[in-house]
Amino acid sequence: MKIVILIFLLFPLFFFTTNAQKNKPDITLMKEINNSWSTLNPTNASKYYDTSSINVFYDVTPFKYVGWKSYSEGAKEYFKTLSSMKYTVGEDAIVHINGNFAYGTSTLNQDTVDKNQKKDSLEIRWTVILEKKEKAWLIVHEHLSIPAGN
Repeated sequence: MKIVILIFLLFPLFFFTTNAQKNKPDITLMKEINNSWSTLNPTNASKYYDTSSINVFYDVTPFKYVGWKSYSEGAKEYFKTLSSMKYTVGEDAIVHINGNFAYGTSTLNQDTVDKNQKKDSLEIRWTVILEKKEKAWLIVHEHLSIPAGN
């Protein structure tokens, strides 16, 4: 009988711990973020980003966006030149979590086809910083860069 009571008392602890762990950022989330950008529609990526007007996002080009609205509008302009884009998250992807903040790093492969059917491929370095806001992990800073010589 004592074992049954102990299991009954510990089950909620196990249940809540397991559910909390499912909400942590991981490599699957990193892939989801990049798949959303591959749709060429920033609205699909917006659910992963904090919409504060002070967040800074460094993209390959242009140099810098301040705020989600600016980032989204800049991406829309760039996407007008493309027929397709695909990101592949590298095998080196990793996420580090510390309280309500997390950062992830990865290499990315970006394959694009422009409106003239010209294909291009880039190797990109990606660092992303996320903050837990309520129940969601949102990107508050992002940095994309291309190694010199690419």
